[in-house]
Amino acid sequence: MAIQIPDPGNGVPEDKTGDNEHVMWLKVKDNFSDQNNAASRLVGVSTGNVMQVEAFGLGRRGGITSGALIGKGDGIYSYSSNSVELPEAVRGYQPTCIKVSGNSSNRFSCLWMPLADSTKVFISQHAPGYRDELWITELCHNRNTTTDANGFIKAASPIVKVFANKVELNDDATAQDVTFAKNGVGDYTITTVSGLSTDGWYIELPKDINGNPKVAVILTETDGVISLKTYKRVFSMETFTFVPDLDEPMDVPDGRWIDLRLNEIAADEPTEPLE
Repeated sequence: MAIQIPDPGNGVPEDKTGDNEHVMWLKVKDNFSDQNNAASRLVGVSTGNVMQVEAFGLGRRGGITSGALIGKGDGIYSYSSNSVELPEAVRGYQPTCIKVSGNSSNRFSCLWMPLADSTKVFISQHAPGYRDELWITELCHNRNTTTDANGFIKAASPIVKVFANKVELNDDATAQDVTFAKNGVGDYTITTVSGLSTDGWYIELPKDINGNPKVAVILTETDGVISLKTYKRVFSMETFTFVPDLDEPMDVPDGRWIDLRLNEIAADEPTEPLE
């Protein structure tokens, strides 16, 4: 039922156009007894209430410190930046924590979402009395993964996509003042701040339907200056492997690219957030 508005008329005793006293009080009674209307409900934290600020963690102001999630209701909380309960990778930031109730042992799960300064997003499970997580996993998303030239998801960071006549950079790579030069057919120079990654993968070649690289490469890097040369592939009877045909340079195939992964550069330390 929609809220009912009493009509007092124009206030003149002789006016009979408004509601009589009985009708007006019936409307008031219905407005406060109709539980389908928010205006009829109490504000609070009980079932059926209209939620107040801070109910179930919603709208909570300021950070909460270590141990404070135990015994707190489910909901959304801001969290102290250096709390010992935080996953170590996000300490020093002020993440938002979404707490979800757990099982009969009162374990509970949390989703940790830091500020944009960090790419770390975690799901963790806790139990009362434990400072450390029972388990924790980092979520994959477009800030910490990339899709390579063959459609596979890989660990990201600064990524340079090398096409036949240009490069494309992800957000992390734009901070490295990357420059690109094409010196000739299949001959590229990429200047960076940090050079090729020394942690995990650093190059991914486009492949054909059988998983064979579509080009052979010679890749060198000195002080952040990367030389990338691409050639046709030939089979060597001496080594029984495919090698670059140095007499047949070729560009990166149309519509494909070569992924180069760079080292990350140190970010500025996060400042202590205001409570």
